Amino acid sequence: MYDKGISLKLSQQFQLGFDNNKDSLLYGRLIFPVRHPWSDFLVTISGRTLIGGSPKYRHLSFLGNRCLYGIPRQEKLERVAIVEGQLDAISLESLGIPTYAVLGSSPLTGWQVGLLKRWTNNIVIYGDNDTAGKNAAANWKQRLDKEGFKSIIGPYPPSIYAKDPNDLVRDNPEYIRKVLQCG
Repeated sequence: MYDKGISLKLSQQFQLGFDNNKDSLLYGRLIFPVRHPWSDFLVTISGRTLIGGSPKYRHLSFLGNRCLYGIPRQEKLERVAIVEGQLDAISLESLGIPTYAVLGSSPLTGWQVGLLKRWTNNIVIYGDNDTAGKNAAANWKQRLDKEGFKSIIGPYPPSIYAKDPNDLVRDNPEYIRKVLQCG
């Protein structure tokens, strides 16, 4: 977990855990509680493998498409970033940037669009820096633009290779901070 840039403070703030029950569906995975976006109600639990394997993420229910992973908030925000993975969201939050994960490269649902509207109409999208992530980002932007949001897709710097926003935060935090604050 620490090699992914997640400190003890962040793991406590996000209430992360680890499943070491060999009989569990989420065995050997970092556990993310997915909570209702403006309350503390637990919606589902998601697990991410840290040692490889497939699938990378597993979810205990399909209710994740009705929420976004991140810190519950009630206030309006100038800008929000959306990303694919929970580790990406945690990394960007560590820089002070309100961020929510869509839980994979799945399409944005009407529920999720409605949640984003509660906070802002300015969205910076950071998909992973691979084909699936770029496709997801393009699809999210198209959906958000149709819904009246002002959205941009966050660029990756050509000078370094980062496979996702979490890598970018670790390798070049000032770059991503500048993009997300000016987006």
